[in-house]
Amino acid sequence: MQNKHKIILAILLLGAFFVRSYRTDALLRFYFDQGRDALIIHEMIHTPKPVLVGPTTGLAGILRGPLFYYLLLPGYLIGQGSPIVAAIWLQIINMVGLYFIYLSAKALFSPTAGLVAVFLLGFSNHLVSLSRWLSEPSLIFTTVPIMIYGLIQIIKAPRHSGLSRIYWPITALMLGLNLQLEIASEIWFIPAVFLFFLFQKKYWPSVKTLISSVFVFLLTLIPQVLFDFRHDHIMFKAIIKHFADSTNPSFIFSIPKTIDRWHFYQDTFATLLIPQNYLYLTLVLVLVLSVSLTTKKYKTSINYLLLWLLFFPLLVLSFYRGNQGNFYSYYLVGLFPIFIILVSGSIAHLFTKKYWAIISVIILFLFAKPNFILLKNYLNSSFSGPENISFGNQLQAIDWVYQQAGNEPFNIDVYVPPVIPHAYDYLFLWYGPKKYDREPSKELVPLLITLSEVDVPHPERLQAWMDRQSGIGEINKQENFGGIEVHRRLRLQ
Repeated sequence: MQNKHKIILAILLLGAFFVRSYRTDALLRFYFDQGRDALIIHEMIHTPKPVLVGPTTGLAGILRGPLFYYLLLPGYLIGQGSPIVAAIWLQIINMVGLYFIYLSAKALFSPTAGLVAVFLLGFSNHLVSLSRWLSEPSLIFTTVPIMIYGLIQIIKAPRHSGLSRIYWPITALMLGLNLQLEIASEIWFIPAVFLFFLFQKKYWPSVKTLISSVFVFLLTLIPQVLFDFRHDHIMFKAIIKHFADSTNPSFIFSIPKTIDRWHFYQDTFATLLIPQNYLYLTLVLVLVLSVSLTTKKYKTSINYLLLWLLFFPLLVLSFYRGNQGNFYSYYLVGLFPIFIILVSGSIAHLFTKKYWAIISVIILFLFAKPNFILLKNYLNSSFSGPENISFGNQLQAIDWVYQQAGNEPFNIDVYVPPVIPHAYDYLFLWYGPKKYDREPSKELVPLLITLSEVDVPHPERLQAWMDRQSGIGEINKQENFGGIEVHRRLRLQ
């Protein structure tokens, strides 16, 4: 049976990797964030110097840590600057996280629960989409499972044992690294873990282990602290302003808004399983609750900790206003692996019951059918639609630019909503020299190529930009690549 589980696990991991990496060259989403990150990593490679902070969190002045850049750096080095190789490298890292999901569910419940967890997280259309996102939050699917596994080992290991001394610092490290990737829900893991162990003295580490774990956690904050000291405490001031602004409070205690937030949670967690199918979500939640309350084996400290790690952030975030009033589903990304582990344990439990196993089969079938259809449609989708913009047609557009320019020097002007063309800045910096051995001219030359992406929300902005370009150069050739329009222009004398 053990070998059978290993074979099934290998098949599931390979399948999950396939749906996360197939047609990356065509379907990769390479937009503003991805271009900005690629430019920074390009600078790290060519002008080596330490990078202390990562991208903004969406809250002005508050920056993530640099972990994402350093983890993605080997991918860009191996691929000689290729975002495709970097994206596939990211999926290899995510497979490590998927394996720790298996280990966590197996240690908590059973090997079958581990396989179910890998199946759910590996083939949920929404979670696959998040994993294929070449951005920081996707790595949460690795750091959070390792954190969970560390907590499981802490609770299962004898107090002050070698395992306890090892896994306390590992858990502390993951708590810190989570904050470098996404902050909204992950920051609440820290008080949740503290409050849980505060009342569980039997799991307390030795003083030496506690000090080393706190030290490891603080190490993860050093880059941002150094950056803050070097830049007149810009992040500290931003944090104070964000949480202490009485005219625009970050937390709002309002019953209607709290109810709306929990409706949002319902939408989000339903999407992990079957999009907009609240009946299915209700069935799964009732199953989880029933198994948790009626099964003695499942009434363990670590299960209570997982429930606490899930609901404590949800409770706090019920009153969080969000980024300028906007609350996005990816703020909850750190909670998704916990939810999947709890669900997998309940589904696997029914497999041990002679007359109830059919319910687990039905639940898994109802999950698989729509998600496999969605994944199939996505993986086979064309990128030539009138509003489609992906890596495939971006490279097509750049190829056309160089073909039209021939050996003639040219200037490039790009319109990308919201008018920040970092993606094309990087692609012309990397792809142009790699394939055509040159970049756009930095001096003013007669040949001007303009490239624009469709702007569905604000077509008037795109039109204003087009009108301005018409006053600079006359179009003598144009082409469309999905949602990208490219014009060959000659400057007006």
